[in-house]
Amino acid sequence: MANVKFDYKNVATLQQYLDPHGRIKPRHKTKLTPQQQNQLTTAVKRARHLALLP
Repeated sequence: MANVKFDYKNVATLQQYLDPHGRIKPRHKTKLTPQQQNQLTTAVKRARHLALLP
């Protein structure tokens, strides 16, 4: 997953990293670096705030 950029508007990509309950999957399942996981978390939280994600 080199050079992964997470955008809060790209809901389809973000949903790949959510479990069926809408929780963010842990790093050992997503295989992301700590920096990528932080970017993912920020993007998901922004999308949730704008009601794009549950």
